[in-house]
Amino acid sequence: MSATTHHHSPQGELGKGHKKVIFASSLGTVFEWYDFYLYGSLAAIIAKQFFSGVNETTGFIFALLAFAAGFAVRPFGAAFFGSLGDRIGRKYTFLVTIVLMGLSTFIVGILPTYATIGVAAPIILILLRLAQGLALGGEYGGAATYVAEHAPQGKRGYYTSFIQITATAGLVLSLVVILSIRYTLGEEAFAAWGWRIPFLISIVLLGFTFFTPTMLVGAQVGATTFDIVINATAASLAGEAPAVPASAFAAGALAYDMVYGKGLTPFLKLAQAAGAARVADGVGMLVEQAAETFAWWRGVRPDTRAVLQRLTVPLA
Repeated sequence: MSATTHHHSPQGELGKGHKKVIFASSLGTVFEWYDFYLYGSLAAIIAKQFFSGVNETTGFIFALLAFAAGFAVRPFGAAFFGSLGDRIGRKYTFLVTIVLMGLSTFIVGILPTYATIGVAAPIILILLRLAQGLALGGEYGGAATYVAEHAPQGKRGYYTSFIQITATAGLVLSLVVILSIRYTLGEEAFAAWGWRIPFLISIVLLGFTFFTPTMLVGAQVGATTFDIVINATAASLAGEAPAVPASAFAAGALAYDMVYGKGLTPFLKLAQAAGAARVADGVGMLVEQAAETFAWWRGVRPDTRAVLQRLTVPLA
């Protein structure tokens, strides 16, 4: 068994890294819901712009069906991006869904109407709605999982609840933007072309949310709380390196291998090459387990470096 561990915060304590993860994830989800709800709030205008080839009632029904299509594909987005997040990491999946949602919304804002390009307009619009639904399905569950993975022990349910609030916040934000622009431009101008502005604003929000999780969340990964455990005992005994990506290790982390032996195992060599500050063999693993248990009981994790130096075989 091999594993890498990152520094842990005392149980229930909200550290700086936790705050940034929760803030970035919640903010990104608010803006995703903003993008998603814009269509529903402007469905009446969209029906006239993109479904004008039929009577008014039928066009409005088609517009609502396109809105519903976004909800219909959300489970597929959740399944696909959830699986993708397991493979490449939540942060990168989070960024992919944000970009997909932001670009889809922005394109709606510049999309020619039915009067300009005919039936292609509603077809493209529906495809964009499907892309929005896939993005939101993947982002919503991924953000909740991301926060849960980084939240302090004993507080995961509480901090994950902030993600649930974002749906309402996104709806309120979309209504505030729409009403502000409508009041500023007037009904006639808003119905003619001003309705596009809320969609175009999404590109600004995209830039902001893209920057936030990249700079705030990404910079704090090494300070947050999580373990990676890999069943690689057989590989280490055989002298083989396990299939672990270098991105699994954080600078300053501890890597340990349950195999009792002298010298660096392939796993520990990989950990050192990837930037792990400390490595330990099987005996060191037992020391770290004792330190974790003490942290659970007393809320303080003792420094194990001195003990590891005395009890483990020096690893060159």
